[in-house]
Amino acid sequence: MRSTFKILMYLKKGSEKPNGNVPLMCRLTVDGEIKQFSCKMDVPPRLWDVKSGRASGKSIEAQKINHAVDKIRVDVNRRYQEMMQTDGYVTAAKLRDAYLGIGIKQETLLKLFEQHNDEFLKKVGHSRAQGTFARYRTVCKHI
Repeated sequence: MRSTFKILMYLKKGSEKPNGNVPLMCRLTVDGEIKQFSCKMDVPPRLWDVKSGRASGKSIEAQKINHAVDKIRVDVNRRYQEMMQTDGYVTAAKLRDAYLGIGIKQETLLKLFEQHNDEFLKKVGHSRAQGTFARYRTVCKHI
């Protein structure tokens, strides 16, 4: 299933910082649903080109801004493609959360160690020794 997808970068005009810079925002539109988030960057309004959604000029500051904007666009596009491959559909909220890393299950060290020990136990007697497994179990208890 094909969906409409658009990324828009814009400046949040009402929130000017004391140094004159303005926060950069990203708006994701998927099938008419809009979600936006902060890019965690401040941009001087004089450098921003609204039409292209990028900083204008060839200054080092403009190049840094454009590099960050391009990176965000590439990351969001990559997430969109991955979600279309795995789930078959994408919503703006899901895409935003995937890009920001919200809702991704984090593995704890203890959980990973227990998984390792479970896998190791299956190999005991074939390619691993019982004594080594006992030591791994002891280390897991200490953690």
